[in-house]
Parts: sequence; structure tokens; C-alpha cells
Amino acid sequence: MKLADAVKMAEDSADVKALKARGAFFCSAYVMLNPKQKIDAWNLSYYVPKTGKMVPVAVSEKGVATEDADVPLHEKTYAPFDKMPETDEATALQTALRNAEESKIKPVKIILAVQKNGMEYWNVTFLEASGMALNVRIDAHSGEVLLVEKSNLMSGGKQA
Repeated sequence: MKLADAVKMAEDSADVKALKARGAFFCSAYVMLNPKQKIDAWNLSYYVPKTGKMVPVAVSEKGVATEDADVPLHEKTYAPFDKMPETDEATALQTALRNAEESKIKPVKIILAVQKNGMEYWNVTFLEASGMALNVRIDAHSGEVLLVEKSNLMSGGKQA
């Protein structure tokens, strides 16, 4: 499932239309995968500025499910996406996989997220059974690799 299709499905649903009527906007999405698994669902987040709450929205081929809003997040301000990423999730994942291969990472889980923090970017994290992680950040529009960072989750320290 493509991210753009998941967002469209969500925004066509009555629950998300009601959220948007209250000023909510799409601000991030993620999926957790096993290696070689296809994306069949997305976890979207809609931020409601008036309440400071993040509303999780699960989207799959089966439909759209809106969950209860998380606790208020007043310590951080979220911004809506200026536009959907021009670099799609498949391209971002392939770019990140090349970096994982170069780093000799053998992932058991992959977390793929699209976020906005000053700019819109894909954040791809590869997790190994040993606790090693590789994070690859990719510009959501140009496809440029912005960051490649290896760390040991057990020590909390950066490796490279």
C-alpha cells in the first residue's frame, strides 16, 4: 500500500473528515516491517492544534480505524506537510537498503517513517537482533541521503 493511497483512504473516512473539521492535519506516518515484507498498512498521525493531541489512524486494505487521541503534546509544535513526498516509500526504502548493505546490517525489523521537523524526510531504521541499529534519513522530495548513523541500542551510544 502506498502512503499516498493510505492518506487518501484516511481523509475520505468520516472520522478523519471530522478531525480535519476541528483543524487537525496529517503530520507523520510509520510502518514496521520484517525484511522483504510488503507494506500492507500504515499508521498515520493527525495532530489537533486546539487540544495538543495526536490522533493515531490505522489504514489497511480492510479500512480505516481511528484510535483515541494520545495525551496532549504541548511541549512540541507540529506542522502539516507542505505536500506529499515526491520520493515514494519504495524509493526511500531501496535507498536505505543500499546503505544497510554497505554497513553490513542484517535487519530483523525495519521501521519506515515519514516526518516533518523543519523539513519533510523519510526516516528508515534497521534493527538487528544484536541490538545494533542503522538509521538512514532521506529528503522526502529530492531523495538525497541526509544522515546515515549506526548505533548500539543496548549501550545507547553512536557507533559511526
